[in-house]
Amino acid sequence: MHININYIIKNMTFTLYILIINCFLFLASDVQDKLIFVYTHFRNGARAPGTLDEEHLDLLGEKWTNPSELTGIGQRMCYILGLRNRIRYIKNLKFLSEKFDPHEIIIFSSNFNRTIESIYSQLQGLYPQSAELGEVLTQKQESLSYPQVNVHCDEIDKEIEKLGGNALPHKMTVAPVRMIDQFDLKINAIYTWTCNAQKEKIKGKNRNTNQVIKTFVKEFNEKYGEKLNTFFGTPDEQYEFPNVEKICEAFVTSYTDRRNLTEFKKTGIDFEEFNELCNNMSKINFQYQFFGDKDKTLAHAESSRQMDEFIHYMKQRIDADISGEKIEEKTKDYSRPKMLIVSGHDSSITSLEIFLMKALELDSSFFRFPKYASQVTFEITRKDDGKQKNDYSDYFVNYYFDDDLLLNITAKELIEKTEPHIWSWDQISEFCGFPFTTNNNKNETKNDTGTKNETKNETEAGTKNETKSGTETGTKNGTETGTKNEIKNENETKNENETKNENETKNETETGTKNETKTETTTTYYNYFYSKKKDNSKDTYKSLMIFFGVLTGVLAISTITLGCLLSKTSVKTINNVRVG
Repeated sequence: MHININYIIKNMTFTLYILIINCFLFLASDVQDKLIFVYTHFRNGARAPGTLDEEHLDLLGEKWTNPSELTGIGQRMCYILGLRNRIRYIKNLKFLSEKFDPHEIIIFSSNFNRTIESIYSQLQGLYPQSAELGEVLTQKQESLSYPQVNVHCDEIDKEIEKLGGNALPHKMTVAPVRMIDQFDLKINAIYTWTCNAQKEKIKGKNRNTNQVIKTFVKEFNEKYGEKLNTFFGTPDEQYEFPNVEKICEAFVTSYTDRRNLTEFKKTGIDFEEFNELCNNMSKINFQYQFFGDKDKTLAHAESSRQMDEFIHYMKQRIDADISGEKIEEKTKDYSRPKMLIVSGHDSSITSLEIFLMKALELDSSFFRFPKYASQVTFEITRKDDGKQKNDYSDYFVNYYFDDDLLLNITAKELIEKTEPHIWSWDQISEFCGFPFTTNNNKNETKNDTGTKNETKNETEAGTKNETKSGTETGTKNGTETGTKNEIKNENETKNENETKNENETKNETETGTKNETKTETTTTYYNYFYSKKKDNSKDTYKSLMIFFGVLTGVLAISTITLGCLLSKTSVKTINNVRVG
């Protein structure tokens, strides 16, 4: 019997090769995370500018139908965003059902046309028209599916015939959307006219003292001042920050709508470059003007109730998971939805970012400006390893801005760090000057839908109507659509109180700005970019597997080397040896 060493070495090498491949494949495969809850908040799609003149022309001479309304491009943006979310949460992760289930999703929208239209556009993508998704009626149901008024005429009969058994044309899906009015602080307080006085006071103080804003205005005038003066026919005009805001709003809306901007093009301004500058201006606007004060008071007022709602529903889902309830199945329980979707604004998203930066001590690299149809998303996960989860430290919060993962911490850490910063209704009412508080006029109770039932007495109802009509009518044009379609010098429009307080508050604000800058540059373990918080057990597991992988590789190389040496020196002799 011949002992073929070449054959042995060849097979041994192949076996070790397979072993190494399997080892590295094993290292690459982690225990999968199980998705528990999703909160997503997106900005409306592209819209018309808010400032139009009597002929519906914007500052650059472009004609629009109505101010601030969602455009066709904006509708498509949100529709495609819905398709993307469908692929992620329905197709890939199997987190939501194929068909709309009201127990799985609660949908909010601020009370503006553009945000309402944006969420309905997204829902068309999330639950598209499909034979599998639409409601279909039986013949008996068809015969009874008529309103109480007389509808029989040739035109309607033809449409009914086209429907066949479909409840709606093209088997489209409808879903309920809850409106957030200006006195409903679940999500938003500042993007309303009720807190406008405080907003304007803080904005004015910040833009007159903040060095970032001053530098931006100076560089803007140096680069574009002369060209814009020629375009607007305003010689020697120095554009203040509010003027730049209005110009940029008109430009970005037209640029996004892919308009020719024939007249404005004659200035010789590079459109792509100017668009980037305007997006940077918007970032500066929210980071340093809206929310630039040391205590971030506007961010707290606007985002506190939003964070409170998010944490409430997150706890509901985690508590059910810890107790062993099968929440992945239909529970018919509205208080534990799998997903919350909010259709909001750039201000409601940026205020949330500033709130998190303050509460979690994140530096300024965390802040992003949400362009049209941007979304921020909290995904709550846990390890799907079959082990019992005992508290919030076993659950992880992943925060995404669009597709970028910016934050990864435990639910316990998030709750402990953010809850002390969440303002109560009474705190917000005092700050904004609302005419009612929870103690005397407003009682909040949770109902079975997980939303708040608000029991209001006669005094509140009267006050609300008076305040809403007076404040809303008096300030709507100034806040949402602007007062006039013209460039004004900031010196002419500056508020007297702002001017009076400027010298008194300058030193205080500058000191606050310095301290704030120091805080922002402090790197903390919450920041995903620098020192992402990780699961220690997962690290230990990976370390062990890397050790065994390296050990296996060393053994394989040693064996192959030894085999090669032996084969060169003695293979001929051994091949001739016979056994028995």
